[in-house]
Amino acid sequence: MDIELIPGLNNPNLKLKLEELFINCKSFRGCVAFWTIKLDFFSFNAFAKALKKPNSFFCADIQLPTNIKNILEYSRFGVDEIYLHRFRQPPSEYTSNTNLLHSKILLFQLNDTDAEIWIGSHNFTGYAIEGLNLEASISIKCKTSDKIYQEVSEYLEYIKRDFCFKFDPYEVDKYEKLQTRHAEKTDYEIELKKVVSLVGSNMNTLVKEEVVQLLSLNHNEFSKFKTINEEIYLHTLDIDTQEDFLYKCRIEQSGKLDKAVDKLELDFTKPRRFAYIGLGTLSLLKKETKIDKKILAVAKYFVNIRVIYKIEKFQIFEKPEGDEFSFWQLETLNPYIKRLDNYNKHREYKIQEAILNDDMKMIKVQLISDWWHFKVQLNNFYKNIDLLIKGEYKILKDFEQSDSNKPLEHDYYDSELKSFLEKTKKDENLPHYSKSLIEKIIIELEN
Repeated sequence: MDIELIPGLNNPNLKLKLEELFINCKSFRGCVAFWTIKLDFFSFNAFAKALKKPNSFFCADIQLPTNIKNILEYSRFGVDEIYLHRFRQPPSEYTSNTNLLHSKILLFQLNDTDAEIWIGSHNFTGYAIEGLNLEASISIKCKTSDKIYQEVSEYLEYIKRDFCFKFDPYEVDKYEKLQTRHAEKTDYEIELKKVVSLVGSNMNTLVKEEVVQLLSLNHNEFSKFKTINEEIYLHTLDIDTQEDFLYKCRIEQSGKLDKAVDKLELDFTKPRRFAYIGLGTLSLLKKETKIDKKILAVAKYFVNIRVIYKIEKFQIFEKPEGDEFSFWQLETLNPYIKRLDNYNKHREYKIQEAILNDDMKMIKVQLISDWWHFKVQLNNFYKNIDLLIKGEYKILKDFEQSDSNKPLEHDYYDSELKSFLEKTKKDENLPHYSKSLIEKIIIELEN
């Protein structure tokens, strides 16, 4: 093993030495804090060509002075393995320094057995590489079997895997926005235009169930879902676990239900979950069942929604706080906190994570004001309404199948149901069921 201080006391310009390593290496991996050099900074595009070699990659912090437009040149040259660090400290009134990636490590795989490692202070900037800055690094010539090679290799993979995202040439505008102090986007989608809110059981499995059917009782509610192939969001509350889920969906079919159901080219025979919409703030997503003509007769319109995927990052809020959205969001579960010792884990460290792609966006869902209280209230409502519907249905079935007269029991139950429905009408947040609708829904129990 050979260890050397670079550049030492002689020529501080490392450009030629790096070019030679880039050209002759079998593969190259590395990370720096800042990357500003252009594609043609090294002769023969040596740096870019090294990154195109098998098993090569390079990581840099997205923070300034990293130059996103210069990195884009490498991407257009065909370099695919470029990664940007995705965390920062929130800027404060006392400092604008938000950078967290400070490692400067280069690992040159020279052949199957030999490697050279640079660890030090050099970033990939002109001042650092050409020698104007006072920089110092250590060069370690070693074997691939040496412990230091294994440790550096694992460390670089760790940085790439847990702290970075892959450079996407189509996201350059967002990357440059992330370099600003607050990284705000004023026209960002805060309030979703079309959100369907449903409650029910097993609400975390909708992707597997693929299609959800909504049966609308009025034209005003149905009019929101007329456009085929339009994307909408489905917000769900599991009344058993009290968990919220958000799904991105697509309107697959919609139309008016009338007496000519047989003429519609639709498959109503496959069991699926469905909900009546237009009853109130939220609707109950019923368990999977075959939707026959008797059930369809209750509604006037139908909407088939295909569930595309579950959104992992979303936030429920009661009132919008303005029209601005920051691409940097506080993240408490991050690799920086995980790597600290037990003592420091309890300190007040604030780390922000870059929010970029559709499946990473912090989507905000606006709901009714007293949402958390309403969860319990709604849960109790649906439990009661189900008991009342089943009770009413059982009395009617018993009455039909028996010669005995049970007017007193039926009148009592009918009065209880009427009283319950009158109470719920006074709460604008709860669904408003009518007695006639309850009687129609009883048809479902005959299925």
